[in-house]
Amino acid sequence: MLPRVLMVLPRMAERLRDGLYSELGFIGEEIGELSLRQQLRRARSYQGPRLRVEGVIALLDAIGWDNDQLVSRVRVDLGGHRALALAVLQRQLKVELDVLGDARMAQRQAVKQRVSELRDFIARIKQMPLDPQAGGNR
Repeated sequence: MLPRVLMVLPRMAERLRDGLYSELGFIGEEIGELSLRQQLRRARSYQGPRLRVEGVIALLDAIGWDNDQLVSRVRVDLGGHRALALAVLQRQLKVELDVLGDARMAQRQAVKQRVSELRDFIARIKQMPLDPQAGGNR
């Protein structure tokens, strides 16, 4: 079996962490929408959000919950959370591309660097094997 382990530099861990915290917000919104439709009275309604929350927690446990915790690169086992990490990082990349479009000339180089780093990191994760428990979708 191919490895699902990455060495993550602090700046990439920070971007992943930011995305994971955003993901928690998206999950909360999803639960709120389910609540409005009164679909939360069924346990299966929680299955998707619950699995994503568990994935977010697992990844935050691996990289640290606070930016001050990580001072050097960290070994992260994506386990069954490859797709979640990809989705979070791709959303972060979209944000950076939006920032790049609005950036002043003085900021453009720094934003371009972040975009390049995110693209490289996403490419590394895409090369990893699919998550077996979800057929690669989770």
